[in-house]
Amino acid sequence: MYRTKVRFAEAFQWTGQPRSEWPSWATPELLSESGSALYAYTKNGPVRALRSDWLILGDKEIYPCTDEEFKRRYEECMRCGHTKPAQCDVTCAR
Repeated sequence: MYRTKVRFAEAFQWTGQPRSEWPSWATPELLSESGSALYAYTKNGPVRALRSDWLILGDKEIYPCTDEEFKRRYEECMRCGHTKPAQCDVTCAR
């Protein structure tokens, strides 16, 4: 689980791992693999993601983000030891 300063976000980094290792929300309706790329189906059409990009679950869609941008915008959550995002708040993961 990861979060920005204002909201939580579910995300995973695509490294070419098999679909069986993807989170359950990364369904074939939202993501498809094609060779060395992954396509996220957004409201504005398909968006290409490359290996090492992050896929972020938004409002009923998934969007890609480069590793560099993801690290700039998000911090890992639940370093506090909580096991569910609902237990975390803005201060406990710091």
